[in-house]
Amino acid sequence: MVVSPRKAIPVDGLAAATADVVADLLRANDLADKPIKSGKKLADAIGRSQNYVAIRLRKASPFSVSDLADIAKALNVTVAGIVRRAEKKMAGNAAHDA
Repeated sequence: MVVSPRKAIPVDGLAAATADVVADLLRANDLADKPIKSGKKLADAIGRSQNYVAIRLRKASPFSVSDLADIAKALNVTVAGIVRRAEKKMAGNAAHDA
């Protein structure tokens, strides 16, 4: 579990898996006309600061549902798709830990 130094918001479980999925999507996002492959470009695309996005990608604070909607739009995926991938990642991690 990771805890933000400013706010004690633990990020684990689905929130942590969601941050991993967003990072995976950034690495894989090369099909668009203008690919978004960095936290900085994602921050610009969703109207947030680079620091705001970096904190969430580091799992120091969770992405909000509003953030996920903006990210999904920017990366041309659905929020449901992001959450499904995060759930699969969690299930895979649970199977690996067993």
